[in-house]
Amino acid sequence: MVTMAHNGVALPLMVEGQLMMALLTFVKQNKNTAPPNDWTSSQFEELQLHALSALSTLTPYMIDEFNQCKGPTRLLLFLEWCIGKEDYAGHGNSYYGTGGRGNKRAQMRFVLRLIRSAVSTNNSTTLLEFSDQGTIGLLTGILKSAVMSTDPNDLIDIEMQCDMLYIISGLCESDVHRKELFGEDGVDVLIAYLKSAPKKYFQGLGYDRLILACVDTIWSGVIGCYSTEDSFLQKEGLFLLLDLMEIIELDIKNRNDHGWDSDYDGSPRSMQNVIMSCLVDLSENSKSIVHLGTWKGHSYANLAEMLCHWWRKEERLIGAKRDEWGAITDITIPLAGDYPDYLNTPPQSGHMPSVAIMEVYENMRAKIYCLFAKIGFQNWPTLSLENHVTLVLIERYLDFKQGEVWIEFVNEITQEGWRPIEHDRDAIETIMRIIDEKTYSVVEAQQQLIDAKIQQEQLDEEDLHRKIKDTHKQKERTIQKWEGFVARTSDIKALKETKRRQLQSIDQSRQRGPIKPKTLFHAIDVKNTSTTVFLGHYVRAEGAPFELPPTIRPLRKESTRDSLFGPESPPARALRPAFTA
Repeated sequence: MVTMAHNGVALPLMVEGQLMMALLTFVKQNKNTAPPNDWTSSQFEELQLHALSALSTLTPYMIDEFNQCKGPTRLLLFLEWCIGKEDYAGHGNSYYGTGGRGNKRAQMRFVLRLIRSAVSTNNSTTLLEFSDQGTIGLLTGILKSAVMSTDPNDLIDIEMQCDMLYIISGLCESDVHRKELFGEDGVDVLIAYLKSAPKKYFQGLGYDRLILACVDTIWSGVIGCYSTEDSFLQKEGLFLLLDLMEIIELDIKNRNDHGWDSDYDGSPRSMQNVIMSCLVDLSENSKSIVHLGTWKGHSYANLAEMLCHWWRKEERLIGAKRDEWGAITDITIPLAGDYPDYLNTPPQSGHMPSVAIMEVYENMRAKIYCLFAKIGFQNWPTLSLENHVTLVLIERYLDFKQGEVWIEFVNEITQEGWRPIEHDRDAIETIMRIIDEKTYSVVEAQQQLIDAKIQQEQLDEEDLHRKIKDTHKQKERTIQKWEGFVARTSDIKALKETKRRQLQSIDQSRQRGPIKPKTLFHAIDVKNTSTTVFLGHYVRAEGAPFELPPTIRPLRKESTRDSLFGPESPPARALRPAFTA
């Protein structure tokens, strides 16, 4: 029957034979004992699980019959029995009973799958029936218990939680009142899932699908209702979403490093793209702008830096032509990559979107531009040169995209042999000239940033060289001062030369011209001194260092005493230490 449901000829026969009613008769409470001449408990369980599995496939094709048979009411009653405390132990004998031995998990697993299948049809009657009977509150309570539980989850538990989140998402997507019913309790559940993401995302077991279901529920069940949005922002839900983006980026990097799932990165089905769309919609709330502007990540100083990084990453994936700083190199089509050949695109039919429009859906650049349009393109002084160059390009994204659409239009009418009238031709030429001017202005702005950075680096390098040179000069002066001191104390000729220069300096400093009478002259020499430096009231004795610097020249063999008294002079009674002022 499941296979024949895809056949349009067999479907009317199933409706006529009341197949839906027959299968729904198995959706009822199980009992541990059975009356005589009836199915045993284990046999009825296997039939029940088979019926639930078949209904998951048949319900979208027979949704009207499902509503006529009170399907939503039957399923909710059965779900309440699954979470109740009635004494029943499943046998878990069949394939569908996996993980359900001694409990009701198998029945709960398949009834949730059936409810999700029914909700996915977006039938207004079905959605109204489920919402009026308290499905949102019931599932929110179950999820809250699952989040607070300390028991480890297995694949079946994660699958059931994903189904419940998708059911809530489907019910709340297009109705503000249902989002209000989801309310603060539902926001608490989503916050709990987001907080557990860093710990559980890399554990396997399908936790990445659970986080994706949580993001989908935020997008459909929170965004669009002011009360739930405010509650979500107050509990730092926006910060948690941005933190999750960093975690996913690390996961993508690990996959690429190991060569796994090469199409995962940059795919429109990736979780990163979904979260970005969720952030764009959430940024419509004016209160979220402050959160976006103050966020700081582990690898990024602010949101602008992370968005610029993602922009360059998207451009590398599509093969956009950029230089080492991220500046434009192909001014004819600044946004195009390798795969779309805009200049040779064949004409498209009227109901088909063009290549330039399809490109918006295939990467995150349009979403990055929308976020920057909310948080602003200015006042990001901490960005690096590469990020500033990228930001100049992002700011003109919408202008460049309009230019691509006009280029496609001109190419199509040219390929089809159409010739515009004079006024239209003048308008097209004006538009193309404006597009070229905007492109050149962006290229010029990027080049100015690069030149300013290079000039600043040169100035910093010169300043560093000057500091190094000053440091070496100071060391050289210290060495020269020490060498002069050693020379004066060890060589009489050097001492006499120093004395001569000293007297010459004193003589040059004297007043020229006539001298007044009774002028007092002070003696400049101290008689009978044996020091080689200027004297004062206080002196400080310094001995020679144990090891002389390697740059000091060795002392001459002829000492000062030998030069004064001759080599045959009597030995001194005691060696006097050298004195310095």
